Amino acid sequence: MCSNCLLEALKAKFINPINNKVYQRGSWLCILKKQFPHFYWYHKPHNKYYCFSPKINNLNWIRQLWYEGEIIEFKWHKK
Repeated sequence: MCSNCLLEALKAKFINPINNKVYQRGSWLCILKKQFPHFYWYHKPHNKYYCFSPKINNLNWIRQLWYEGEIIEFKWHKK
């Protein structure tokens, strides 16, 4: 499936706004370094964090806008 982390996080929030909360890792200033911030979401019923992760690592900054990936559990949320 092709998408990006922001679209998938917003889609999760739109589908279930009460049980999903969107988070951002990194700053929009990362764009100056040719990187985009990473977005993920917390799904309250499962008590887990999820993100859309690329199947290929180290995508260039243009390819970070649309890539093939999958939804995985996100384990790097700082509490």
